[in-house]
Amino acid sequence: MSAASLLLVIIASWCPQATNKEPSLPLSERGTELMVQGRESEAVEKFRQALEADPNDSVALANLGVILAARGELREAISLFQRAARLHPNDAKLRRNLAIALSKTGQSPEAIAELQRACALEPSDAAMHFDLAEMYRVQHDSGQAAEQYREAVQYDPRKARYRVALATLDSEIGDSAAAEKELREAVRVDPAWGEAHRELGRLLRSQGKMEEAIGELRRATELLPNDATTRYQLAQALQKAGRREEAAAEFRRAEELGKKPAQATEARMDNFVAADLLKKGQVQEASAKLQEAVRLNPDDVMAQYNYGIALLVQSKWDEAIAQFRKVLSMNPKLQDAYFQLGDALLFKGQPREAATALAEAVRLRPEDAPAHNALGVALARIQEFKRAGAEFETARQLEPNNPLFTENLSCLEKRLEGCELSP
Repeated sequence: MSAASLLLVIIASWCPQATNKEPSLPLSERGTELMVQGRESEAVEKFRQALEADPNDSVALANLGVILAARGELREAISLFQRAARLHPNDAKLRRNLAIALSKTGQSPEAIAELQRACALEPSDAAMHFDLAEMYRVQHDSGQAAEQYREAVQYDPRKARYRVALATLDSEIGDSAAAEKELREAVRVDPAWGEAHRELGRLLRSQGKMEEAIGELRRATELLPNDATTRYQLAQALQKAGRREEAAAEFRRAEELGKKPAQATEARMDNFVAADLLKKGQVQEASAKLQEAVRLNPDDVMAQYNYGIALLVQSKWDEAIAQFRKVLSMNPKLQDAYFQLGDALLFKGQPREAATALAEAVRLRPEDAPAHNALGVALARIQEFKRAGAEFETARQLEPNNPLFTENLSCLEKRLEGCELSP
């Protein structure tokens, strides 16, 4: 594993240094909320607004750095992390994030130095020792890497991943006995960790212990059913044991699984292109791209969501309703999907069901003025006028310059006589 694959930590809350610019705090909190929901562009905007109000807002500095680092905008991310670290020099997680960003720009000595500081600040944090070991390994410093892996194992002995990494290093330097010991301990402490069974099977195969290797690799395929590498190693073990038909079947499965990552990448590209086409109003072309995206990767929630938008724009209410329900079965906390589902149900003439969906939308995001307005429309259509009025009033308070909300409130006061509510 390379240092570039290490994960950045989202810093969801903080106790920043005292400041007389309190108004920035809600902005950074909202940015963090958007970030957790996966709405990164909106989160970036909130964090930048927070930093305009208070350049020393630690939450905004740290979390904006996380997003930019994930996007590959590493120079600015490093600058943000460094600014946050100057404000909080004893925060180990910040040091860790800075180290990871530095490592991705090839500044390995600086990255290692930051992780060393992080480990000194939190010496019992096994994950940080593991990250430091990974960086040493990239630098081909096996001695230091082994030492840090052992530190990680010492502080979290039940983490199979750490033992597998140490065993892999032991195997690379020719100490198969130490590697086997760690791998057997890994499958003992976490029998459900598929990589441990896979690596133990691979090691046993290299030692000529075919039947035991096959057993471990079969267990690994049960735990990692979609991992092509595991299937391939099992096929090799079966072939070496003379079990040609079984080996051939596993080789075929490995080949089929190997195609899936390419399909997922293609699906993401189709989704990006479709989103751009939707913005340009090219709905038919976007719909075709999104159909292909969800075919290639049915688990892509955003592609499924965007396909629902395409159906909604085309006034295909029944299909859009079914699509947004599918999206919510995949991600029950996706507020935008509840809003769009409610919108589609309103257009379909099902205000009671729309009110249920929209009530969940405003629960998940209370500051969403359009959602409050749409909920007000749904409630008015089922003659719950008092609740509808409260929703229109909330929408107006949230966005006082939006005339639609005032017009809807006025229309409601007339009990819809001579006027029409607009969601």
